[in-house]
Amino acid sequence: VPPSIPFMVPDASADWSFEGFLGQPFYCPGSDWPNNCWFNSPQDVAIDNSGNIYVVSFFQQKVYKHNSAGNLVLEFSVPDRPREVDVDGSGNIYVSLGNPASSIAKYDSSGNLITQSSAFSGEIVDFAVDNAGDIYVVYGSNELRKFESSPCCGANSGHNLLFNINYSGDALTVVEVDQSGNVHLGLGPTLKTVDSSGNELTPAGGI
Repeated sequence: VPPSIPFMVPDASADWSFEGFLGQPFYCPGSDWPNNCWFNSPQDVAIDNSGNIYVVSFFQQKVYKHNSAGNLVLEFSVPDRPREVDVDGSGNIYVSLGNPASSIAKYDSSGNLITQSSAFSGEIVDFAVDNAGDIYVVYGSNELRKFESSPCCGANSGHNLLFNINYSGDALTVVEVDQSGNVHLGLGPTLKTVDSSGNELTPAGGI
């Protein structure tokens, strides 16, 4: 999260002014804390192919979308604490929910719920989506799974598992997907890259 975004207002009895997201000034009146405080404990940021910026606010249970100029263009609520956010090539918005995260909800570009699946058994440490909407999920400390975008049997049922990889040694904590569909993994102090089928592209041991 960019350091200019405030994480929490520490004193509910005070009024706080600060420079917030993209340098825009935000004001958090203590009388309405935390409801009127933008980005109360922001958890994650994503950027779509058009340069729009998405922020999930943990305590407000909201997703905020800004255009590339920093103007708020969309705001919507989610049914549980949001942890991570990502966007596919069609502008659909994905949010992991729960504390700890245990489900992923998919919204259209207007913030309307498309699906919410709890089929991702186990704690979701991080996730990413590719342009096609396939979902890469990090579980626990060393497991990466790839799921097909559409649930196999209905909106609230399981997604087809496309592959599952377990990494030994250092903890797997971060996953990102680039425009070519390659998957970048933060594995302890190293960066490891695999292709969309899970085949390793970096030398043994990562970089």
